[in-house]
Amino acid sequence: MHRKELIMINEVIKELDKLGLKGTHKKVEKNGVIKDGIVIDLGLNIAPTFYINDFQKTNYTPEEIAKKVKEQLERAEVPRYDTNEITTKEYILKHVKPKLVSKVSQNAIYDDSEFDGIKIIYTVLVQQSGSVTHTYTITNKILDMSGLTKEEMVKSALENNKEDISVISLAEKLGMLGVTSDIIPPMLIASNKLGVNGAAAILEWKKILQDNDIKYAAMIPSSIHECLICKFDTKEELEEHFNNVSDLVKLVNTQELDPEEWLGEKAYKLIA
Repeated sequence: MHRKELIMINEVIKELDKLGLKGTHKKVEKNGVIKDGIVIDLGLNIAPTFYINDFQKTNYTPEEIAKKVKEQLERAEVPRYDTNEITTKEYILKHVKPKLVSKVSQNAIYDDSEFDGIKIIYTVLVQQSGSVTHTYTITNKILDMSGLTKEEMVKSALENNKEDISVISLAEKLGMLGVTSDIIPPMLIASNKLGVNGAAAILEWKKILQDNDIKYAAMIPSSIHECLICKFDTKEELEEHFNNVSDLVKLVNTQELDPEEWLGEKAYKLIA
């Protein structure tokens, strides 16, 4: 970390203290990316973390950042839960789902997906408030505590994933139904019903293609939240445009996404 960033973090912590909030600096691994976090001690079984990297995109002063943090805490519904309950075998089997990532956090149980460079980890939903979700990642320690085998856990995760898939057209999302283009081919968005950490919907790509009468497509891993399915009429058309589609992935990663939301660096061919 640069000295300037450390000074900023310390100044924010001082301002938080003036507002009655106890904050501490902590390096936090988020989706395989190390970020500088300020952890707020609320005296509960969960400690909200704010990432100083996110605030550095603005020109906020330390005082303004501290006020923003307090405002967010006051608006948020702070989750309260029994840690013993949410790590039972029954709870995990009901709430576990796969999550696609490009980097695996330390100790997380993972599998390689069929898409080169993309990994599958497994997370358990603890609480949901609107579009905000609170989850934890499955580790060997959690499996041992719950008495679950990895095979049991993975089977339930994949089954739960099937029940939570949402597929809509990009045109529908953009409010452009009925609009055609000779430049941009038809695209589908595959995610979960909430649209958060839903890229694992693409694990069911064969069924998605079948349901939408698609034989040739390119999969764009647009983020950990969703994947795009770009439809082509023929295999020759897919081959002709595939490199351009892959270039689009790199462009989105560098210009539109934070590093912890990157999923892949290239497109993938899907042939039913």
